[in-house]
Amino acid sequence: MNEPILYQDPDVTITKTRFMVNGAMFAMSGIISVRGRAVEPSRAPVIWGLLFALLCFILLSTWLGLACLFAGFGLQVWLWCRRQYAVVLQTSSGEQVAFQDHSKQRITEIIGALQAGIVERG
Repeated sequence: MNEPILYQDPDVTITKTRFMVNGAMFAMSGIISVRGRAVEPSRAPVIWGLLFALLCFILLSTWLGLACLFAGFGLQVWLWCRRQYAVVLQTSSGEQVAFQDHSKQRITEIIGALQAGIVERG
């Protein structure tokens, strides 16, 4: 079976009948719709680290170095946490996040190829 490929990269391959991503395969006939979604990273661990640093500074002012270390670590993690974007498939069994990536452009290209595959399948 030699199908034309609508989109291909190291993690994703899309043809008019299949969507293969990270070892999983979805039949295009089972996909009702596709959309993108932004996924915000959890900031809770960072906030707890900053609160701990503040607590160290207030209660143990002699441990100023430790408080600064925790504060610096918390701020660094805060800056490293980036928004991810997801491909969300709507199937007869509900919604499923099929793929996530930091690149909005890559997700947009995948969604465009999936929509083209849905249209081609008829």
